[in-house]
Amino acid sequence: MNFVEKVKTLQNYFKLGNFKKVIEGCKLLNKKFPNNSFVLNLSGMAYQNLLNHHKAIDFFELALKADNLNIAAMNNLANSLKDTDQFVRADKIFQQILKEDPNYINAYNNYANLKIAVNDVEGAIELYNQAIVLAKKKKIYPINFLLHLANALQSLNREKELMEVIEEILKLDPENTEAHKILSWTYKYSKTNSESMSHISIMEKKNFIVYVSIINEVVYSASIKRR
Repeated sequence: MNFVEKVKTLQNYFKLGNFKKVIEGCKLLNKKFPNNSFVLNLSGMAYQNLLNHHKAIDFFELALKADNLNIAAMNNLANSLKDTDQFVRADKIFQQILKEDPNYINAYNNYANLKIAVNDVEGAIELYNQAIVLAKKKKIYPINFLLHLANALQSLNREKELMEVIEEILKLDPENTEAHKILSWTYKYSKTNSESMSHISIMEKKNFIVYVSIINEVVYSASIKRR
């Protein structure tokens, strides 16, 4: 089995979630093909998925030492630095990635997640919006970026923008549970509010039983208090 075939085998193990097998295979490959940036990055990703971020960081740094233009390794390194609260260093790396490759869409999302972690929600919103524009340009399904944007807007009570984003999500995916959940937190449900009652009907039709039962309880409690 040649190098390419061995790498494909390890990638299959990775997709199956057998990260320990990936690490074992990468160790053997590292002996035969030392300082291979791709293999070192794959090792780091396996450790990252096992939540051993310190070990992952070591391998990502080795990958970048072997190839300082390995954008994927830079992105992975920044994520593990974020997950170990090394926010300043992670921030610098994300900035470097976007300078080197402004079209690397994963970095926008991951950098935005870092901004959320340090409570810079406005900065995160800007990055999510950039990711959405880039996703549409590259014809990448933007639903995850839109959902992250919606959550960020909701945290700042920017209701008008939030409703516009939710509307866009539901056009793409009318049965998106997360979008309906965000709506259920946004609406002020009342029997006198036809729009909110209409949303309950929509969720009933789509069988979102848990949300409907909670909302109905809220509406019922509110009506009791008004008596």
